[in-house]
Amino acid sequence: MKYDSPKSEGEILPNKLGLTDPIQIHREEYRGFLRAELKYESQINRIEKFDWELISSIHQAALSHLYEFACELRQVNISKAGFLFPAAKHLDNAVVIYEQEFLKTIPMAIKTRSELIEFTAQAHAELLFIHPFREGKQPVCFPI
Repeated sequence: MKYDSPKSEGEILPNKLGLTDPIQIHREEYRGFLRAELKYESQINRIEKFDWELISSIHQAALSHLYEFACELRQVNISKAGFLFPAAKHLDNAVVIYEQEFLKTIPMAIKTRSELIEFTAQAHAELLFIHPFREGKQPVCFPI
């Protein structure tokens, strides 16, 4: 179970394909991320820096066929299992800090598989903590 709200449990956010079945939505999201993986894997030697612009473009490549809000910072406050993610009004700043204090510290040439795994895990964990993007299932939303 991802996000719950007494008012919106199970509610699906509008999507471009008009899907209402969570399983179909998850499949379509999965397909989108596979397409994005293929796209960026084929471009890996041309990527000059790992920054917020790249993360946003990956999100857009993966989900823009499904959601209008793909790659846009969320405009609502959300929580999961009682944990309140950074407030929507602070996301611009959170992204700047994430990029400056974390992404810019990643070396352009990663030498070993273990280094790659370490940096990828850290980048993902930090991104999850910020949780800058919306998801297809209605989260617990709070007024801004």
